[in-house]
Amino acid sequence: MGLDSRTDGTNSKNNINLWAETAKYKTLSSRASYNSKKIHREIQSAGLLGLASLWARKENIQWSMGSMGIESRKYNIYSSSSKLYKYIFGQQNILLLSISQAIYLILWLGFFIYCIKKIRQHKNDITIDNLMLLFIIGIFLFHLLMWETMERYAYIVVLPFLLLSSLGIKDLFTFIQDSKFFKDSRNINVSFIVLIGILCCGFTLDISKVKNKVVSDVPVLGQHFYRNETLTINPQQTLSEHLHVPSTFNKITLVMPSTNPRSLKTTLKNDSNNKNLIEGENFWKESAGDYILKIKNKSSEVIQIQTGKSPKMDLLQQPIKKSKNYFFDITFSNSSLSPLLPVKRYIQLFTICLLITIFSYLRLLKITKLKGRD
Repeated sequence: MGLDSRTDGTNSKNNINLWAETAKYKTLSSRASYNSKKIHREIQSAGLLGLASLWARKENIQWSMGSMGIESRKYNIYSSSSKLYKYIFGQQNILLLSISQAIYLILWLGFFIYCIKKIRQHKNDITIDNLMLLFIIGIFLFHLLMWETMERYAYIVVLPFLLLSSLGIKDLFTFIQDSKFFKDSRNINVSFIVLIGILCCGFTLDISKVKNKVVSDVPVLGQHFYRNETLTINPQQTLSEHLHVPSTFNKITLVMPSTNPRSLKTTLKNDSNNKNLIEGENFWKESAGDYILKIKNKSSEVIQIQTGKSPKMDLLQQPIKKSKNYFFDITFSNSSLSPLLPVKRYIQLFTICLLITIFSYLRLLKITKLKGRD
C-alpha cells in the first residue's frame, strides 16, 4: 500500500481499495507472494523520480495537517445532538482547523530549531531527548519509505514532538530576547506595527469567504459503524429495529450495501406515517418520537446486507429484532444552510489574536527595558 502511486501511498483513493485487492488472496502465503511481486513491480515502474514524487505526496498527506485528520474521524455513534458538532466535525470547523494549523506550524518551527541546535552541538550522548528525536525520525522514515500513510498516523509522535518543539520555541524566545535588533525599542515598535497590519489585512481579506453559506448537517441520532458485518435476510423475511429519535430532524442517511438492493423494501414507521426509504440520503421533516425501521426481502432468494455489530451500550438503540447485537447503519440529522463561520465568531478570533499580539509586544518591551537598566 505504501508504494502504490495510484493511491498516493494510502489504502484507498478514487474507488481503488487496496485492502480489497489483497483480500482476494485467501491464504497468507498467496497474499505474501502477491504483495512481494507488486512491490517489485511498483519500484521498477516508478523509478527514482517516480518514488521521489510518491514520497513527497505521502509526506504532504501525513505531516501537513495540524488537525491530524480529526475532522475525518467523526464520532460514529451519537444518541443526541450537540451544538459543538458542526464546529468540530461539520462544515463550520474552519475555526478549529485554522487554530490547529497555526499551532502546528509553530510547533514545526520549534522542532526544526531544536534539530539545528542539536546538529551544532556535535554530541552523541544517549539522552531522553535524543531518543525522542530518533523515534520521530524513525516513524517519519518508516511511513515515508515503506508503510501506508494517513493523517492520523502522525498521532504516534505527538508527545515527543510537543516536548522537543517546546524546547525549540524556548530557544527562539531566548534568541529574540538576546538579539541586538530587539534591544532597541524602536525596532520592537516597528515589528509590532507590521504584525498588526498583517493581522488586520488577513482578517479583512478573508471575512467575505467566511460569509459563504455551506450545507451543515448536525446529527440528532446516529449509528454509523466503521466496520460492517454481514447479516442474512431469508426470502420474504422482514428485519426491524426500534429507534428513539430525541429531537426534530429533516434528513435520514441509510447505509446498507447488499447483494440485491432492488429486492429490498425499506420503510420508516411511526404512529402517523409509514414512509419508504432509499439507501443514501432521504429528506423530509419529522418530529421527535419512536420509530421502527423495517427492511423486507421481497425476493425468493437469500440476500446479504451490511450492518453494524457491537455489544450493547447506552449510546446505541435496541438491536435488530431477533438478532444478536446487530444494528442498522442509519443517521438522523438536521440539514441547513449556514455561513462557513458566523461573523461574531470571526470577530472573536480576530480579537483573541490581537490581544495575544499586544501581550507579546508589551512583554518584549518590558524585558528590553529591564535589560537596558542592567
